[in-house]
Amino acid sequence: MVGQQANASPIVSIQFSGRHGEFVSIWLLNILLNICTLGIYNFWGRTRIRRYLTSRFSIAGDSC
Repeated sequence: MVGQQANASPIVSIQFSGRHGEFVSIWLLNILLNICTLGIYNFWGRTRIRRYLTSRFSIAGDSC
């Protein structure tokens, strides 16, 4: 196999379908609730952001 790659990997597309405004509103609400609860809401806020991001990504047309 001269001139050919033996281990050529296919190109995988990664797409993000979220909107900037949605993420900013979640982020601002998390900051507000963290201040009101003196940081107790931190775990739930991070979880909410993580769920938002993973629900908006798709790899090769398959959502996570």
